[in-house]
Amino acid sequence: MKKLKLIVLLICFTASSFASEDKLFGGGMFIETGYWKVSTLYGDASGSPLGIGGKLHFQLSKHYRIGMMGAKTTLNYINIGLEGSYLQLGYGGLTGEAVYEKGDVIITGGFLFGGASINNLHLLNKTVPESVYSAQINHYTSLIFSPIVSVEYAATEKISLTLICDYLMGDKIAEDTKLGPKFRFGVIFAS
Repeated sequence: MKKLKLIVLLICFTASSFASEDKLFGGGMFIETGYWKVSTLYGDASGSPLGIGGKLHFQLSKHYRIGMMGAKTTLNYINIGLEGSYLQLGYGGLTGEAVYEKGDVIITGGFLFGGASINNLHLLNKTVPESVYSAQINHYTSLIFSPIVSVEYAATEKISLTLICDYLMGDKIAEDTKLGPKFRFGVIFAS
């Protein structure tokens, strides 16, 4: 695993040497929300999750960049469980993007490919005293793929406000489960 990380970093730094001189790389943080509908053993949990994530990209050329992105997002639900039940998604992977720049606005289209970990804590019932619960815990992992579209507005030469939209799909994510669309609002800092 250490060798894989080292290879990815080496590729990214090598690729950035071919980029335009003014923008070698960028990275930042974002707040993530959207819409989920997830089938569980007890019914469908749905709503707007909330999470935090980050992104790092390296310019290959004026029109292409590669990088990595990830987040951890949680949906607390009570429509089919007790208060305290939640679904949690942690994911990350490599990104590839085509870039179109017009003035202070950058529009990108691309993809995310990586892995995800999905946890579901479903509280079934409470007994007296109130601190004793009966619960069902499910955990699984999945390969993921997501198309990505983003719009970045250059607030200054080094800081861009960004809006990213995607729709997460995976090999172990059930057909009737919807993990999107997701929206991310954040700040990207450029080199």
